[in-house]
Amino acid sequence: MAYQYYDLEVSEVQGGSVYANSRILGGSWGSFSLQYGGFYLFGTDKGADNGADVDMTVSGFNIVPSAELVLYRSSKEVRKGFMLTSFFGMDGGFQFFTQDFSDGESSYYSRFAGPLGGVQAHIPAGSALISPFFTMKKLWGESVHDDIEYDFDFTMLGYGFDIVWSGLSLSGIIQPMVENDSTIYTISLGFAL
Repeated sequence: MAYQYYDLEVSEVQGGSVYANSRILGGSWGSFSLQYGGFYLFGTDKGADNGADVDMTVSGFNIVPSAELVLYRSSKEVRKGFMLTSFFGMDGGFQFFTQDFSDGESSYYSRFAGPLGGVQAHIPAGSALISPFFTMKKLWGESVHDDIEYDFDFTMLGYGFDIVWSGLSLSGIIQPMVENDSTIYTISLGFAL
């Protein structure tokens, strides 16, 4: 479960998401995993109605298959010693938008996909594990509104941390977009089954 706040150049939305992460195959070399889930956000689209802000909602889902490779490990014991990993994969999904204009409601959707990659350090701290990370994602897609398609692409950098303790994880990530003054903030709480 996560709380997300998007401070975008054209809109400001917040809300929550629920994701699951399934490890498909793993070993001392790394792992393959699949993350999937959805989100619901609400807020305002800045100046969209002849200069006036309008209420908007955004919902959607995405699927992220990825691989993680161990680059360095100071100890063979799990959660003992420092470890550095790299990860890479694909992100893809759909988003659905609704805006409440003064003359009625407007709805459209977008679809997106693109590669992602990054590095993460795993630092044991007693019975906890602190894991700072850096990631980069390049997404391409198109929005469809009234049967007209609009292409888009953007690059997102991300940096943050995971803290894991007794099967619980607390994560925070800041994702500025390279092309404009937009930033996404996410705080999440997870647990292992």
